[in-house]
Amino acid sequence: MPPSTKSDLPKEEQRSYVLESHIQDVEQNISNDDKALLRKIDLWLITPIAVLYLLSFLDRSNIGNAVLFGMKADLGLKGNQYNVALAVFYAFYVVVEPPANAVLKRWRAGAWISLIMFLTAVMCISLGFVTNYTTLMVVRALLGLVEGGLYPGIMFMIQMWYRRDETAYRSCLLYASGAFGGLIARAIQLMDGTQGLEGWRWIFILEGTVTASVAILCFFVLPDSPSTARFLTTDEKTRVIERLSVDSQSMPQEFDKRYVWAAFTNPMVYCMMFLELGSLTAVYVFSNFAPTIVNQGLGFTATNAQLLVVPPYVLGCIIALVAGIWSDKVKRRFPFVVTFASVALIGFVILLSTTNVAAQYIACCLVCMGSFTLIPLEISWNGANLGASTTRAVGIAMQSASSLICAFPPI
Repeated sequence: MPPSTKSDLPKEEQRSYVLESHIQDVEQNISNDDKALLRKIDLWLITPIAVLYLLSFLDRSNIGNAVLFGMKADLGLKGNQYNVALAVFYAFYVVVEPPANAVLKRWRAGAWISLIMFLTAVMCISLGFVTNYTTLMVVRALLGLVEGGLYPGIMFMIQMWYRRDETAYRSCLLYASGAFGGLIARAIQLMDGTQGLEGWRWIFILEGTVTASVAILCFFVLPDSPSTARFLTTDEKTRVIERLSVDSQSMPQEFDKRYVWAAFTNPMVYCMMFLELGSLTAVYVFSNFAPTIVNQGLGFTATNAQLLVVPPYVLGCIIALVAGIWSDKVKRRFPFVVTFASVALIGFVILLSTTNVAAQYIACCLVCMGSFTLIPLEISWNGANLGASTTRAVGIAMQSASSLICAFPPI
């Protein structure tokens, strides 16, 4: 007997079959439409903020590359003055993070982020003209003050556009964009002596100039919100808002002071700050001192050290992307945080326990794989569990502000 088809079924079952098939087709179409919509948002939102984050990462950590090419000697830095100059950035950075995100919530998000980056660029260029320890301290403090709102701001922008199970991958993409700083710094250092300026000064000047140009472009390109995005059609705007409404259910979206207070009184936010403290300590210490570790600790020349710092970052970038995709797929954060915290810990233990060059270099890779994956996962974890939009904005900024404490151990 031939297998049954829908025409062999009773009429009631035929109607049910057709209805179920129609529902499946609609769900499939919705899924495909969502994928196309997400790709479009990724292009217009994630691409520019990833470039901005790469540039901010360079502007923040290029002092570690500048040291390799004579900055300490040229400025006459002595003792722990370099470490203090590193720390003063974070002391001012943390002050503006929560209020900056509150401003972002009430103002045009794209314009605010672009303004932050332009001011950051001005301070970065200024670092190329410092002449002594005092001017270095002043400019580093101002750099922290103007840049403090960037990272929590772009992380909150991701929360504004994507569902909670779509944020980890996008957050990891941002961290991945910082992987090539050492390679860029090496290329710029080749300008040593151009126009009578040392190579380390050109690192600041050229990176700052590029940052300023990108910031001006982003002022006109970076969207503020789904409801005002010019690259979306009216139907696409409606779909984005509906997707977010279903995901957030009845969570309040308006700005209110009580939602700010809710973030400051939420114990979970402080738990996330504690997690972020450990992760940021690993990231910032490694990013600021990695060139020196490879140069002095492993015995490579400054030129080779600049290039050898890149592979650990690239490896960390790949692992972070894979972890972000997997974490979003299974809709879990905790197992990934524990796993990659363990990987980073193993890397630091190896760095402390052996002088073998190969083992120490592998340890650097483990530190990057672990610590650079942790930060975006923890931010996504925190944002997904906070209620009102304003509470999320302030809570993410508070979590990011944990960098205040981690900046001071190197002193």
